[in-house]
Amino acid sequence: MVVKFNIGGRGKREFAKKHDYIIVYTKSDVFAFNDKDIRIPYRSVISKKQDRPNITAEKLAIGTIPTNVWDDIPSGLKVKKKSDYFSEKHPKILERIILTSSNKGDVVADFFCGSGTTCVVAKQNERNYYGCDISERAVSISNCRLNGKKREEKVFNKKDLTDEPNYEARI
Repeated sequence: MVVKFNIGGRGKREFAKKHDYIIVYTKSDVFAFNDKDIRIPYRSVISKKQDRPNITAEKLAIGTIPTNVWDDIPSGLKVKKKSDYFSEKHPKILERIILTSSNKGDVVADFFCGSGTTCVVAKQNERNYYGCDISERAVSISNCRLNGKKREEKVFNKKDLTDEPNYEARI
């Protein structure tokens, strides 16, 4: 998915980056696609029925399935953040993905969970979830959000965001 936004500055020597990528994977070729709850209104009503006879009043009423480029949900600076995480996504973005691609009781996994929005939305929509992140700070923020607690520590320096974990290879 591409989530497009039009906030922030413009580049002077390059094109401004005004989108986020969200990559969605499935476990197999057999997966849920529930479009009923995520349909959006058609952007324009066809004025000449003879030009598009397949567009009926019933079809207009149920709306259309969104494309993979979304600009109808606020993103970036317009989001009222639930945490102090720098790249928190709007819950409605994750809700659209989760409602479309899973059923109640299914498992949702986010291996770059950041502030935990995916896990929070999965929990609210009765999905099981796995959330992982390389950053201890992200895991801490996610756990606090999932347990309904406020995080006391609010200020982080750049080193906190870029520390590489200390791994030991084991076989």
